[in-house]
Amino acid sequence: MRRALLAALLLLPTPVAGAELNLDVSVFKLKDTRNYRRQVGYERWRGEHSGVLLLWQLSQKFKVKRGAWLKLTITSGTAKVPYVTLFTSPEDSLFGTGKQFTVKELYFHKDNFIFNGLIGSFGKQHFEVPAVYNDYLWGGRFIYRYSKRLSLFWNQVAGYEGRYLLTENKKEDDVDLFAAGINYRWRKALISFGVYRISDALGPQPGIAYNGLFLKADYGQAELQAATQNGKKAFIADGRLKGIKVKLGYAQKGFTSYGYREAVFNLGTVFKPDFANLKFAKLSTSLNLYPFTVKPYVLSLKEVSGKKVGDEAGAEIDYPLAGGWLYLKAGAGSSGSYGYFFGYKRGLKVPVNSLPQEVKVKNSFSLTGEYTDLPHHYYRPQLGYEGWERALHVGYWHTTYRLTVKGENWKAQVATGPSSKVDYLVWGNTHDNYIHRVKEGKEWHLEELFLSKERLKLGMQRLSLPSYVDDYLTGMSGEYRGVYGFLLYTSPYGSRPQIESEAVAGVKRKFSNLGFYAVFQGNGFKRAVTAAATLKLGKGRVTLLKQSGRGWGLAATAKARYGEVKGRAKLLIYSDRFTTFGVKEFYRDLAYTFRPTLSDMRFFSLEAAKPLHFGSKKLSRLKPRFALFYHRLNRFSGKFVAQEAGFRLSVKPGRFCRLSLVGAVGSNSSYYEALNFSVNW
Repeated sequence: MRRALLAALLLLPTPVAGAELNLDVSVFKLKDTRNYRRQVGYERWRGEHSGVLLLWQLSQKFKVKRGAWLKLTITSGTAKVPYVTLFTSPEDSLFGTGKQFTVKELYFHKDNFIFNGLIGSFGKQHFEVPAVYNDYLWGGRFIYRYSKRLSLFWNQVAGYEGRYLLTENKKEDDVDLFAAGINYRWRKALISFGVYRISDALGPQPGIAYNGLFLKADYGQAELQAATQNGKKAFIADGRLKGIKVKLGYAQKGFTSYGYREAVFNLGTVFKPDFANLKFAKLSTSLNLYPFTVKPYVLSLKEVSGKKVGDEAGAEIDYPLAGGWLYLKAGAGSSGSYGYFFGYKRGLKVPVNSLPQEVKVKNSFSLTGEYTDLPHHYYRPQLGYEGWERALHVGYWHTTYRLTVKGENWKAQVATGPSSKVDYLVWGNTHDNYIHRVKEGKEWHLEELFLSKERLKLGMQRLSLPSYVDDYLTGMSGEYRGVYGFLLYTSPYGSRPQIESEAVAGVKRKFSNLGFYAVFQGNGFKRAVTAAATLKLGKGRVTLLKQSGRGWGLAATAKARYGEVKGRAKLLIYSDRFTTFGVKEFYRDLAYTFRPTLSDMRFFSLEAAKPLHFGSKKLSRLKPRFALFYHRLNRFSGKFVAQEAGFRLSVKPGRFCRLSLVGAVGSNSSYYEALNFSVNW
């Protein structure tokens, strides 16, 4: 049991190897009086600061199948500044991120994606354009291996500056990064070159773009990075000469990484310059003075015009201790600037490769890119989708990861996102997506955590009632002689603070083709009893709901098959006063251009799907499937709200995964387009 709980805590379902845990804790003092442009994230580096820093990072690969895996890395602070200042007042802290941890990596990797030789990886991962930017961002990467020496790559990074629901007086304000090129290996040399583009829509102002070429050449212990940007030039060169490491750099004024982490890492102890209007030279070496390792360095920084930024000299002294390193890193710079960091760092593997046989693990990962113009009709959207009823544009990528660990008498489930309603992380990259982080903040939430004894459950658990609600609530439930009873409790969501916490109590009974449930829900504002009867008719189902003093509802589904064509129809009718009391609606993704709540609605859906056949065996292995659909939404009174029609094309590039393309057009010039990839193992 102890090993199982440890595995659940560390998110280690089917590990490729043990989890990698890196720790670094140090005391520091820094005084930097020089006035120059610092790296993004190091704004508080100026002045005098002291305190204690903590850095931790937990990284794990999860194997899906041969050639496919998911990687998750969580770090303290942010990906740019992975430090947390301890025991220090905010005024004296060295980093003011205000964030205790972040998702540094969360991406899915697949060899031979769709066809042989193509590698795909999707999610938050490392992206780099030599001498331009070097960061962990949300995006996708394709690499095609033409031969052992030659490969082609394409990177696309998605970003926005805080708003992906745009109302009528707002315009797009997002940032996108693109890079494509060639990798070529020749003997000991590796050469990479290509083109890149950084574009910013800038909302109502004219947008800007930074275009250029890049080159990276690596030969043994020598490396060259070079790039152009709208006519400006930059390079970073590394080499070794008789035990002396030489590092040179040059970037013209106006050259920018646009906040995506500047390309000069660990340049100095005191100086942390932005790689723009800068030229530098650094000499360093490593001396083995057993048991100490001493790494002295000297650094000179100037502007391109020749104006002096500063000089610095220092050293790092490492001493092996308990599997890690006790270290002192100190430097002295111009104008009385100085800094030192004294601490302990260690990297270790967490040995949790084997799980008890009674522990079952399930993983789910999906990414979706959506862009839509909404139908501009006001209606009541589901909770968590505020603004969805009348925004002009929705355009964003998002990722969901869900981990379930289940034992004989317990279960734990965690998922990304702030809540079970919005269980995804939005791909926003501008300055670590500060606006979205302040607004949403929460990157993980706990959905299930309960203990069970025979047919009794105690803790956070899922409540699913046909055609009504499907949510995770806290309390107890049990089953006796076919009758399922529950007494649960839900907390209000921050987006709707006027909804108080409420009690949810009721019973459910199921026969062969007939089921009943009755639920009492109440808070300080509302209370009601909802009763429902469900009847299965062949492959279809009809549910009739009656809510005391609040109206009624009807849900009907039907399925049919003609040859290879499968058809499905759905009808939902809910009166104008019917309510789910703020818990998650059963049909969360009812349509594409609208997200109606189960209230004041008449909804009709019709869909037909058919597998596609091709002469090629390679295409047939993908099991392509094509579907057509039609959705229509009216108010309970019959007044028209919106309609849409479209298609869905899906393939299975692997046994555990599915790739889908969705397109739809609707009323009032609304439309929807999306690309979805999901994998479960």
